Amino acid sequence: MVATAILAVSAAVTAGAAIKGAQAQKKVARAQQQQSVIAQQQAAEQRKAQQVQERRARRSAIRRNQISRATALSSAQSAGGFGGSGVSGGIQSASSRLGGALGFGSQMSGISQNITNLSMQSAALGGQIAGYRGDLAQARGIGAIGSQVFNIAASTDAGGDALNNLFG
Repeated sequence: MVATAILAVSAAVTAGAAIKGAQAQKKVARAQQQQSVIAQQQAAEQRKAQQVQERRARRSAIRRNQISRATALSSAQSAGGFGGSGVSGGIQSASSRLGGALGFGSQMSGISQNITNLSMQSAALGGQIAGYRGDLAQARGIGAIGSQVFNIAASTDAGGDALNNLFG
């Protein structure tokens, strides 16, 4: 009678641990999938940042050209070759540089914030995954103990008789 109870309890513990382990494994897989999506979003934000930097470099080259032009016009004006357009161009160029720098800064700030948020989400998911893996390891350990108790009980004469009565 005791052997039957031990066999039943150990079988139930083993089955329960197997169920808990399967649930933990599903949680790990789900969290890893979310982490993968976040990593893809983070990569997209980094590509955006790179594109913004490339646009800034192109604008900078255009501005340098404008500055050179304005300097040339200004020199021409000093020499008496032109009216006041050189001065006007130089002022407009400085305004353009300032506006471009402000736009670049705000774009990069927003993108950097997105990247930071995605990194934090990914790290949080990494913590969840570690917790789920701990649950999985615990369930496997409990299952192993239940299985060992079942095997020990089944190897005794009383346990063998109980199994024969149940399945024989």
